[in-house]
Amino acid sequence: MANSNTTSGQSSTGSSTGSSTSTSSSNPQSLAYQLTSGKAYDPDRVYLDASDTKGHYEQVNVKLPPRLQHVVEILVADSDQLRSRQDFIRNALFHTAHQWATEMIEPDPLALQLIEAETNRMRTEMRQRIREEQNTDYKRVREHVDAMIEDQDWIEVNEEVDRVAILSEDPGLPNGVRQKYHRLWQELNDALSAAQVKEMRQRQEFMRQLEKQEKQKQRTNGHD
Repeated sequence: MANSNTTSGQSSTGSSTGSSTSTSSSNPQSLAYQLTSGKAYDPDRVYLDASDTKGHYEQVNVKLPPRLQHVVEILVADSDQLRSRQDFIRNALFHTAHQWATEMIEPDPLALQLIEAETNRMRTEMRQRIREEQNTDYKRVREHVDAMIEDQDWIEVNEEVDRVAILSEDPGLPNGVRQKYHRLWQELNDALSAAQVKEMRQRQEFMRQLEKQEKQKQRTNGHD
């Protein structure tokens, strides 16, 4: 099978090389800029230019495996924009060169620092917001329990204490948060115990008063 070659040719200006620009810099950004002549790159465009605006070109001979050549010929035949294998090769080379040139670009250190600083700022704000929400929840639970204790609503108090106990062992919360809820659970239990003791003492005092009143009544009735 014969090798496939691009058409040989000289520069339209008579120069044997006909190079439009020299690669004066290996900077990838410069390479991509040179490739598009400063214009925006369009990944969907078919690039078919065989020379630059001044008519300069470089001659390149390309050998292709028979299978690849066969596939290229089929694709060219089915295309409305490609007229030859040379068009296919020019377009493929252009897109590949632009892709490789842009992938070579190293991130700007200053840009990376700015991105890292912004990420840290957002992370700090998020942590602060979470802490504020946790503090709000802590205060809400404590105030709610204090109000229920004052109303002697022991059923709801026990339910709230159980909820805090679950939060104090929640593996999805940070260790510091779990410890905070554990301390809250201990405080709630202490408050609950103190309220229950107070209620018991009040009942005992009430019973003593009733007993005292009953004895006084009996003494009064005995004198009568």
